[in-house]
Amino acid sequence: MSTPAAAVLGVDVLQLLAPGMPVTLVTMRARLGLTQDDVAAALGISRSLYAALEQGKRAVSVSETAALAAALHASVDRSAGRCRRRRRDGSAAAGPEEER
Repeated sequence: MSTPAAAVLGVDVLQLLAPGMPVTLVTMRARLGLTQDDVAAALGISRSLYAALEQGKRAVSVSETAALAAALHASVDRSAGRCRRRRRDGSAAAGPEEER
């Protein structure tokens, strides 16, 4: 198994994104070292259904939103329809555009 580039470089995955690049479900999952199977299990769905979420082929249901945010260590901004990364202490972290 190969080692992720961020781990080799000793940086956060978000630091490898170009400025203005969106943070996707794939990025959020990768920065935690989770597989699609891991997140799918947390949501109680199959890996193929979760893959469809990552690819934008399936929308996240209202009932899956909280579980997805918890699995990806994010909080949900319901007014903006966005997820924000959470710090280990549970507080909301700055978005990627605010970290740069």
